[in-house]
Amino acid sequence: MRNVVCLLSICLIAGMFACSNQRREKELETRALVIHQKVLTLDTHTDTPMRLLNPEFDFAARHDPVQTGSRIDLPRMKEGGLDAVFFGVFTPQGSRTPEGYRKARERARLLLQAIHTTVQKYNSELELALTPEDAERIVGKGKRAVFIG
Repeated sequence: MRNVVCLLSICLIAGMFACSNQRREKELETRALVIHQKVLTLDTHTDTPMRLLNPEFDFAARHDPVQTGSRIDLPRMKEGGLDAVFFGVFTPQGSRTPEGYRKARERARLLLQAIHTTVQKYNSELELALTPEDAERIVGKGKRAVFIG
């Protein structure tokens, strides 16, 4: 009988501790969400422009990251409270020759055009930002800010 009482006491204490921890975690989560909603959230580098070169990729559609490799799209930006992104204009290291430089410039030009086209296509939800003040203004209008990096 004594063992049963001891076991029940341990279970009761463990249960109270678990409830206390769960309550504390919930409080912290709530506080974090309040902070998240108050600040401008920014992803400082995304490779999304590479996806924008694919005519079948629609930035306004949700994409499965496993199937497409896409980590950022407009629906997920909204759901996650992501206010602004830097779209990276990445060109892989090619040969350091006039032909290699030409290819790098052409790829960069295509990526820049894809960014501008996407921002223009979804101008009710996206706007190009050049300064931190632009981002604040854009987010204040209920849009997502797009920087180019």
